[in-house]
Amino acid sequence: MPSKTILLVVDDPEMRDALAEALWQDGFQVVAVTRAREALEVLVHEAARPALIVIDLMQPAAEALRLLARQAADPALSTIPVVVLSAVNRLGDQIAGPLLVAVLAKPVRLRTLRSVVGRLVGAGEDDLPGEPTERTLPPSATATVRMRAITP
Repeated sequence: MPSKTILLVVDDPEMRDALAEALWQDGFQVVAVTRAREALEVLVHEAARPALIVIDLMQPAAEALRLLARQAADPALSTIPVVVLSAVNRLGDQIAGPLLVAVLAKPVRLRTLRSVVGRLVGAGEDDLPGEPTERTLPPSATATVRMRAITP
């Protein structure tokens, strides 16, 4: 995986496709999986590591939390920052840790996700600007962003 690869873990196919497409338009390589256990397989078996993990925490929540715990405990994976998507208010406070760098409240505005990923990882692989995507998942909702500094 190139250094500008995003590992996207979202169980809803429409949301996963929309998020992956938006990140791809920004020039990132995107590895999109449905379940946290699939994400763990990617993390364990791929030689190169993604620059960032974006995970919908409510896709079986226990499985997602196990992934985050395993990641934090593994020195080879513990440096990869995580952005959590969650419909539960203040969920980030419950799972706070050094890897959690942002919590985006669902429904997520694609523009917000693109902005957060761009600030955390930098421009995409080819610095492609992509067409701005203004839709929200689902329509008419807004997103709340909380960020914290990455600590090694």
